Amino acid sequence: SRLHVLQFLLVPFEDREVCSHHWYRTMVGAGSAKAGGRSHWGITAALIVADVIGGGVLALPGTFASLGWIGGISALLLLGYVSLYTGQLIGRLHGLYPLVKSYGDLGAEFLGRGGKVAVSALAYTQMFGLCVVFLVGMTIFTNQAAESVQMHSVCFVKSAGVLSVVVLLFAQVRDMHGVGQMAVWISAPTLYFALALFFYELFGSPEHETKTNMWPPFGSEKTTVALMSIVLTYAGHVVYFELIADMKQPEDFEKAVVSSQAVIMVTYFVVSIAVYLVLGSGVASPFQVSLPASSPVGVANFLMILHVLVSLILNHHVISKLLFDFAASSLSRAKGGTAIDGTPLGSPVMRGAGWLLATAAVTAAAWLTANLVPFFSDIMALLSSIAAVNLTYGFPAAAALLQHRREMQLCSNREVVSKVAELESGTTADESNMKPESDSLERPSRRVFAHPCIEVPFCWLIVIFSATMMVYGTFNAVEDTIATWASISRRPFGC
Repeated sequence: SRLHVLQFLLVPFEDREVCSHHWYRTMVGAGSAKAGGRSHWGITAALIVADVIGGGVLALPGTFASLGWIGGISALLLLGYVSLYTGQLIGRLHGLYPLVKSYGDLGAEFLGRGGKVAVSALAYTQMFGLCVVFLVGMTIFTNQAAESVQMHSVCFVKSAGVLSVVVLLFAQVRDMHGVGQMAVWISAPTLYFALALFFYELFGSPEHETKTNMWPPFGSEKTTVALMSIVLTYAGHVVYFELIADMKQPEDFEKAVVSSQAVIMVTYFVVSIAVYLVLGSGVASPFQVSLPASSPVGVANFLMILHVLVSLILNHHVISKLLFDFAASSLSRAKGGTAIDGTPLGSPVMRGAGWLLATAAVTAAAWLTANLVPFFSDIMALLSSIAAVNLTYGFPAAAALLQHRREMQLCSNREVVSKVAELESGTTADESNMKPESDSLERPSRRVFAHPCIEVPFCWLIVIFSATMMVYGTFNAVEDTIATWASISRRPFGC
């Protein structure tokens, strides 16, 4: 009809395909998204806690000491709220686009094919980097546990190899719901039991001469580096879409985000404030290095291995599933068959063997990277400055702003089309007001912003802050990498 042609012409050319795609995805995907997974929102919350609170929580008191009481408390509160808000934005965006199951899909929705490639590359590289960092962290905890009970430390290559075998065994859990069960029954208990043992040793050891500071004591450069550390401490949003896709009721994701963020912030505050009060500004990073060697510290380090293991498995699972789905669909096309949800037609034994190969490839790549690049932590700092900051803060806020712009354009276009329709039909405004508001059925029932006048400026501030921290963090990470390259003592595959 002439009305539909006019409506099509009024939508900007670059938005025509995207707008129609949006309504198709929203309407068709609404039903399938609700029945996509098995996880309760409580399990999703446990997965978020396991992913965000890695071994880095033990380094948080040192970061807090660089900021002082005012700076540390303010940074933990403010960045914790921003992290919560961007997590809520991801939930809202998924509610509008139920078939979006990854950051790459969201990039495609707003930035096209190129956006999907760029965002997917950042997201999966970040997740693989975390696998390597967590493997290195587990190796460090193993040596610290050995030293705490007066045992000889194990060669890095051998220790990482043994731990990689453990990772491969746990990685055979083939669905996110199973990983969530590990987060509930392994990650959370081991984390808080380990912290309890560290606190037992902390408060039971002889009193220290402590000095604390109200304001940052070490100058602007160290203050900014510490702020950057807290920015990355809350990073974990890269797997949020995969977690939503596995939920039984995706609309409950906000419950998972709010509850998990509350647990994360309380944990961060308790660890930072308690340790800083006892050890003061001279606290080591991680703080258990400041504690005397003892059996409780050794047991706590061993428990941290199990906690970090689940954090590794979560990111490992997402990458392995990507590799498995790609191999499965390629095999199906090569055989001239079809694939359903990325799984080729075949026996359960073949699917199990394929999953084993995919997980073994990811594990081997992580072990090789950890041994080939002795200064990988510096490279990860560079990667986190580019990827983690943007994926946690900047990109969700930017996507929400783009969605708000799309909603405003669609509403404006509808108003013009409605006026033209009134002129064509000869209906007056008063008469149209007397008719049932059928047009309201076509309007979106959800909007990304509940309070645009507040949230739009706030999202712009988040985007600007994210870009600033990305530039600063990248500059510092490049400097540190160059310095480490020149001074590194451990060589590839060296102990």
